[in-house]
Amino acid sequence: MFTRPTSAASALLLLVLAACGDKDVSNDDSAIVLPCSTSVPGLILPEGALSGDVPLTLNLSSPEETSASVTVEWSLDGESWTPATVEGSLTDLPVSPEGSPSSVTWDSVADLGYAAVEGLQLKVVATSACGVWPKNIVTDLTVLNEEVIPPTCSITLTTPPNPSDGVITVEYTTTHPDATPVDVRLSFSTDGGSNYTPADLKSGDCDGDGASDGLKGVTTSAEGTPHCLAWDTEARITTDQEVTLKIECLNGGSSTLESEAISDPFTVANDRMPEPGELVVTEVLSDAALTAGQYVELHNRTNHTLNINGVLIEIWNGGRDPETTAARGKHELSVTSGTINVPAKGLSVIAGSDSLTANGCLTVDDSWGTNINLRRVEHIRLSLGGELLSNFSLTQGGFPAEEYGVAVGADPSAWSSASIEDAASWCYQTTAVPICEGVDELDLAVGTPGQTNDGC
Repeated sequence: MFTRPTSAASALLLLVLAACGDKDVSNDDSAIVLPCSTSVPGLILPEGALSGDVPLTLNLSSPEETSASVTVEWSLDGESWTPATVEGSLTDLPVSPEGSPSSVTWDSVADLGYAAVEGLQLKVVATSACGVWPKNIVTDLTVLNEEVIPPTCSITLTTPPNPSDGVITVEYTTTHPDATPVDVRLSFSTDGGSNYTPADLKSGDCDGDGASDGLKGVTTSAEGTPHCLAWDTEARITTDQEVTLKIECLNGGSSTLESEAISDPFTVANDRMPEPGELVVTEVLSDAALTAGQYVELHNRTNHTLNINGVLIEIWNGGRDPETTAARGKHELSVTSGTINVPAKGLSVIAGSDSLTANGCLTVDDSWGTNINLRRVEHIRLSLGGELLSNFSLTQGGFPAEEYGVAVGADPSAWSSASIEDAASWCYQTTAVPICEGVDELDLAVGTPGQTNDGC
């Protein structure tokens, strides 16, 4: 058995190694006659069982040579040898007659894992200008890596804006000293953290780096790697609720939990009934060839679905003052199902008729029949249950005047801003409404109902 010496005995050991090195070359990797048969590479290891990063001292002594390169291999049976994972240079090491020590580190975890190993052998072979030296094999080594604490992933989480709604981008960072890929798991709680539910995720590239963002094989780094997930909050939350997010970092191989991060509480505002400012008018055709072809286009400004069933549309025209005079026409949106869902950032078209041949080919969500006549409309108000949603004046200075068969619309850049109801954001549309079978082309209008408006 090889005895690992103390520093005081090192010199004596090296002399013994030089005199008594393994000179049986029949099992050497070189398969050639060794011209340096008296030069054996010295190897000094720590005393006792080894673990983790093991310091190795390579001492090369030869009266003829000035430098040499070495290989370090390990074996469990003395027959099958594997290159050791070594940090530090193994080439052009110094050689002198009295011996020149060089220090390197063997990463035993990389080669053997986090396990206990007995009977391990290490082999060192040196090569210099004169050829291959006799190998030095150290036997009966014990490695106790089960006592080494594996490096683990750490994870941080950025609390989303308060409030948030719809599909939320959840930003997080993974850190691992070995840059080992990991798995992550995202969940949310609506009861203060007592219980968590898996988050429903949208696939795709939420951070714009060109790669799909998912839960498996997430990259890490020692300095921290940023990532994101697209959480579809509407899949399970359809009201306004305070939530807490939790993200977990799992060992990619064993799915063992290594760390977790929990957000501050924040509100997910997915109430599907419109609130002030969430539903606005984005296009109006008031003077159509057919009265039934008049329409109002509504826009859902939120990141979640809105049910606009029950919304009241009121219009003023003929010089009536909306602040002092009752509306000239009004219609409450109402369908049998009780649901008119407008998707996040989506559009809804409400017209005088739901008949394609009567309204000029419009597909509409509801129709007002004879309740409203939009010609010379001056003011449009949206409300729900008495709560004002939008108060839109078409008599502002600079607002496009009513023109037969031509819709006016708000520039798309203003849809999400406070300028949505400013005259400067509105202009005539230039795209013709598509023709459909059974409709006289002369009855068609110019406009973009249910589509992104022409720019102003």
